[in-house]
Amino acid sequence: MLPLLLVSTLGGHFGAGGLGTAAVWAVAGLAGGPLLGWAGWTVRRGSGQVRAVAGAVVAMVVLGEGLWFGLALHYRTEATVFLAAGVLLTAVLTTYLVRARVPRAWLCPVLAPLLAAVFFGAEKLILDALIGTV
Repeated sequence: MLPLLLVSTLGGHFGAGGLGTAAVWAVAGLAGGPLLGWAGWTVRRGSGQVRAVAGAVVAMVVLGEGLWFGLALHYRTEATVFLAAGVLLTAVLTTYLVRARVPRAWLCPVLAPLLAAVFFGAEKLILDALIGTV
């Protein structure tokens, strides 16, 4: 993947931001991928209330992106779709956790929007500082 990014950047075909933008999203993927992998695994196979927190982490990303689309980019339609999907995902995960008799399953719907707000704030801070898009 890195050779493709370098070639497309050198050829002027990468798009807005060039290699700097590619680096930001590569780091985001390297950080977010394992975090979401852990969260998904933990929701299904973990034990205790950490399963509810992991469910909130999964929903956080969808809700946080919805906030980003709406508040930072002003893409109202996309924001509505992401926020609706995030609420539905939170409800489905919470129902799953309740049926699995996970202790404190209520943490999922409580933490998901709070973590989404933190996610949005971090995204705004990081993207503004690194690539100046906000």
